[in-house]
Amino acid sequence: MRALLTVIALWMCMTASAFCHAFDAASPALSAPPAGVTPPAFRLGDAATPLAYAVRLSIDPARTDFDGDITIEMRLNRPQEVLWLNGTDLVIVSAHIETGARQIELAAVAGTEDFIGLRAPEVLPAGVASLRVRYRGKLEGLSTRGLFRQQEGADWYVVSQFEALSARRAFPCFDEPGWKTPWQLTLDVPAGMVAVSNSRVAEETPLPGDSRRVRFAPTP
Repeated sequence: MRALLTVIALWMCMTASAFCHAFDAASPALSAPPAGVTPPAFRLGDAATPLAYAVRLSIDPARTDFDGDITIEMRLNRPQEVLWLNGTDLVIVSAHIETGARQIELAAVAGTEDFIGLRAPEVLPAGVASLRVRYRGKLEGLSTRGLFRQQEGADWYVVSQFEALSARRAFPCFDEPGWKTPWQLTLDVPAGMVAVSNSRVAEETPLPGDSRRVRFAPTP
């Protein structure tokens, strides 16, 4: 039986759209951080606290890339213009944050290998907020890190390996062991393949193009 095995093991990162768009050749341009703002050097710090995640990944082992759409409920602990997250080799397609009754578009900021910056056109106020990011990433073909693809016989599989810092290759997040945050995962996969995670399947629905959506129950 031909199967896709996608084990989303949420290790360090305690932690909708059409299916499988092609990876664009050109990446959106990155803006520069505002004067005096630099990426974190090692840890993210306490500028924001993640409260809950909901992520949808479009995965096909026939491809070498994947599409992601993540919503992070968070608390901004102080006013800030640039929100920093962990993220490696991810292309930010779009991002916005909802705070109060407002929706504010964010621009990706040039950071370092392990950090992604999202810049607002104004200072974001402290308080509860909801961040949504659409992005693209790589399905590794040689390294067993993040989300990677391997062949067994005639069949291709996609598997996850998130230790110790590789979760940030699958989604932008707060990738530190101190955050114990519930995750809700949804996978869009080819219809004839198997999708597996570390919580029960809550719902499956067909999608156009001979694919289906598998929504898993939130983690504790």
